[in-house]
Amino acid sequence: MQFHFDEGRTKVEDKEILMYKEVLLPEKLSANIPQPSIPIFMPFRYCCAGGTMLIRRLCVYLRDMGYEVNVVRDFLNWEDYQKAAEYYESSLDSLEAAPGNSIRDQYLIEVCKNSRSICYILDMQGELQAHIPNGNPVPFFMQIVCGDNPIIWGIIIENEIGHRNCNVDYYCKAIANTKKFMKPFDKTIVIFNKIDETPFMLSPCSVDQKVAYNYARKKYPGLFDLFKTTNVFQKLARPYNCDFVTFSSGYYYTHTHNNLHYYANSNNCFPRTLWEHILKYCK
Repeated sequence: MQFHFDEGRTKVEDKEILMYKEVLLPEKLSANIPQPSIPIFMPFRYCCAGGTMLIRRLCVYLRDMGYEVNVVRDFLNWEDYQKAAEYYESSLDSLEAAPGNSIRDQYLIEVCKNSRSICYILDMQGELQAHIPNGNPVPFFMQIVCGDNPIIWGIIIENEIGHRNCNVDYYCKAIANTKKFMKPFDKTIVIFNKIDETPFMLSPCSVDQKVAYNYARKKYPGLFDLFKTTNVFQKLARPYNCDFVTFSSGYYYTHTHNNLHYYANSNNCFPRTLWEHILKYCK
């Protein structure tokens, strides 16, 4: 069952509206995380920032590297969630670009190696995360953020925010408000996504990291200052207590007949570098 949202209205059959009202409203959802000590990599983003495609590219890479990548079937408490989770897992290998997430599309992915859990990856709708600036965070999101699992925050930025309901100031405010809930043992990675759409990418696996980093600091004023290193002895070598990674999920093509979007995977250097940064916080 697929739900499509248009300015707060849902295009569903009458018999399904009751289910939508009673189960799929965000405040009705609760999360089940099987292992409370496993780190959760959480890409934090606004709508249309490419978070789901980033996750998909990372999962494809991990499977190719011999990791077990499985969607947790009982993460959320709504009817038929298991079927939705199975469909989502099967779509990870699809060459068709992922559609935008709806309220139901929140998935927890477990990454294992030799049957040992390494971390979770959370794919959550950007719009739900963007409620934070107005003091109205979604309960199940706060349940995860304030829970026992260490969070590896993947703060997604890009060259241009491409959504009419978000801008740089609003997004930086969302991050600042979220920072209040970050636990002392949480970690942060700032991810410059869609780097292939910028002049900073010089070849399929070469990015001018220094220029991209300096551009990101100017483009998102105050963002890095949220993570300033306070230790006098450490801040000379590491002025900000966050990592910086550039990323590209792939290259997109729109079919002229069916208007579907397809893509080719980016070079492995992008998911490999991101995974190295995630993995060092999973020890």
